[in-house]
Amino acid sequence: MTNNQGKISTKGIIILLSLFSVALFFIVLGVVLSYRNNTKSIIEKTLNTMSNTVYILKNNKDSIDLNNNFTIESNIESDVRLDETNEDIKEYKDFLYNLSRIDTNIQIVQNKDNDKMLLSIKSKKNNEDYINVKYLIKDSTGYYYNSYITNKYINLGNNNYFETIKKDTTTNDNVNYIEKYVLESLSNNLANTYSKTTQEEVEYNNSYINSTKVSIELNNKKINSLYKDIVKDLKSDEKALFILDNYFEGFKDKKIKNKKYLEKNETLTINIYTTGLTNRFIKLEIIKNKDKEEKVINYEKIDNNISYLYFINNNNTKYKLAINKINDTNYNVDVFNNNNTNIGTIIFNKTDKETVIDVSINNKGKRLDIDYKYSLIKKKQTRYDETIKLDIKYLNKNNNVLTLSTKIDNKYTDDTSIKEDTTESILEKTLTEEQVERKNKFIENKLKDILGGLYEEKEQ
Repeated sequence: MTNNQGKISTKGIIILLSLFSVALFFIVLGVVLSYRNNTKSIIEKTLNTMSNTVYILKNNKDSIDLNNNFTIESNIESDVRLDETNEDIKEYKDFLYNLSRIDTNIQIVQNKDNDKMLLSIKSKKNNEDYINVKYLIKDSTGYYYNSYITNKYINLGNNNYFETIKKDTTTNDNVNYIEKYVLESLSNNLANTYSKTTQEEVEYNNSYINSTKVSIELNNKKINSLYKDIVKDLKSDEKALFILDNYFEGFKDKKIKNKKYLEKNETLTINIYTTGLTNRFIKLEIIKNKDKEEKVINYEKIDNNISYLYFINNNNTKYKLAINKINDTNYNVDVFNNNNTNIGTIIFNKTDKETVIDVSINNKGKRLDIDYKYSLIKKKQTRYDETIKLDIKYLNKNNNVLTLSTKIDNKYTDDTSIKEDTTESILEKTLTEEQVERKNKFIENKLKDILGGLYEEKEQ
């Protein structure tokens, strides 16, 4: 008699493999469907894509290695010439003139070894003192100086900024942590409270395809509520709160006031479209409605190298940008008008030491040229020179309407000497009502003066 104990027949093996295959199929299907219907994943992926795009545009300072002991000195100056009778720039006239009248010096000094930091902003307008502000940290105490308020440092009390920078932690590490946390909070709040997900056909690349649509509808009330939700999340995270409460005095207890982001009759809708089992991103719409007037920004990603950006007013395409990605840091863009006529180009090139953006648009007798150049030069092991130049020229029927030239010179060194005297500082609580009012309104008043007619009251 044959002993079959412990043996499995061929039929049994086939049955087990079949059951295993079915189980594996449902596991994979469950994972895929879970991912497919995960609104948060779609929003998070889109936000990360957009933030990475912005990151590419940022100047690359990775090669600047001064750790936590450094000095950055910046000089900013502009030259503006304009035809103030031209209607195209009438509302910008005050602001543009102020740019040419104001020269600014900014100095940031951080000495981690002695737990000292200084931020100094000095500006002259028409060669007369305009802004003279300093913020100082030393001996775990914060000080504020403003020549518009008093000629002495104001003692703001305890400041633990340097406790957020450990031996193996830099300011950039803290900034990156906050950026990532804000993106995470934004994704969660949008997915849980402010969005809805549907399946629908969408026009894409000159045809209609099935898609998953995540729609986020916002008005002024919802934007204020969303902002407060993000701040609440930041305050609930121990590390984020520790960083922000020491970077911004009183962050923990600060109450968030409502602000005016949109008019009462304005709405903002953001639609994200994905397709396939893995939710491949294909399209993003940003729609702004006001008094039945609809303005749309429509971004379509065709593949890893080709994408299109449309600017649409009431279903009429005003401009189309055809974006050709050469590589991760080089792009060529062709610009088309509402007649689908090529009216110009945008060229973006970036290396570790230089970023160049050239814009040339010529449409219906109006010409706009923008030249932007960023360069970084390493002088010595701990000394760097950084230059940012922006030139803008706008012509209307060959008449020069605007010429703007702005230059920012930055110098990075490891010289961290701070010689500010605070022996005669005064306590913040001893300020008069008038001085408190000046302190609280200083930034707002300067913005009003600089922006002129462009300034809008934001608080409700």
